[in-house]
Amino acid sequence: MGALKMDFKKFFYITDRKTGVRRISKFKILISGLMLILFLMLLAAITIAIMFPITSLNIAETNIELEANQTECLINGTTEPGASVIINSDELDLENITVPVDSDGTFQYNLTVPKNINKTSVSITAKVDDKGDHVINLKISRLIEKVTQNLTNSKENKSSEETPKDNVLLDKGNVKLVNGDIYVDNQVIGTYSIVKSPPSVGEGVDKRTWKNSRIEIVDFAGSQGDTTDYYTQYKGQWVKLTVKNNLDRTTLELTDDIYTAMS
Repeated sequence: MGALKMDFKKFFYITDRKTGVRRISKFKILISGLMLILFLMLLAAITIAIMFPITSLNIAETNIELEANQTECLINGTTEPGASVIINSDELDLENITVPVDSDGTFQYNLTVPKNINKTSVSITAKVDDKGDHVINLKISRLIEKVTQNLTNSKENKSSEETPKDNVLLDKGNVKLVNGDIYVDNQVIGTYSIVKSPPSVGEGVDKRTWKNSRIEIVDFAGSQGDTTDYYTQYKGQWVKLTVKNNLDRTTLELTDDIYTAMS
């Protein structure tokens, strides 16, 4: 007993190195208390398992996903030989359905889920007379959300493919040439098109030089009364600019903005 008391003191006491005084180690007491609690919990669990055993029950898959049009799914499981397996589900109108159990404890049940049910649950209970019931809740969901998302994505992709992208020839400063229209200060002042070549210089067709750098052909003869046609080169191709005459600014002012943006 004396030896045990010495060991007890050695474990729970520590000696201060500076003063040489022996005192109780709170840390060691705390660790010992935790170990004792864990031991008692383990002992209690073992005692409960021995005194109140629960029927064994295993389900192969507790979360089942059905395809959009699938209505049948197979439940596979194992339990103790001689146990009773009961299935219940309010949504599927299943009440205390007894499932046959094979001699080795395996069982199967073919479950029918209507197409209009997207989410449901099934309660599976295994029972043995001298043991506690074991219940597992099986969750079933239909992949309707994924199918819907795929259809939505497909429609969006198709829509994006069918929607033509803007054909932008020029977008600089206050000038835009896009989809055949000419914009200056966000106002449509005419139209444009790509042509092989301008009309030949002659009567009603003038050749001019803009700021000693850009050649323009002005077709007065081919122009309408409310528009004037200008031809100039941009990005290696001839562009026909049909500019309105009845705007607040003159065609010369407007073409000056266009040529500045093209430079």
